[in-house]
Amino acid sequence: MADVLASVLAREPDWSLVPANIPPTVVVYLRRCLQKDPKQRVHDIGDVRLALDGAFDLAPASPTVPLSSVST
Repeated sequence: MADVLASVLAREPDWSLVPANIPPTVVVYLRRCLQKDPKQRVHDIGDVRLALDGAFDLAPASPTVPLSSVST
């Protein structure tokens, strides 16, 4: 058991084994989940689910009309 844990901490996963048809966004989150440094790692898988659903995407800015062009 100790050898397995030591190898997990010592080596990076073989990212070349990730299937090519996996969306790049999923690979980014997978890498984030498996970070060795806890400060860089995702703390809650629920956050990943929300991110994949687009919950943290910025809404497109609505076009603004300059005040000088508004007729009064």
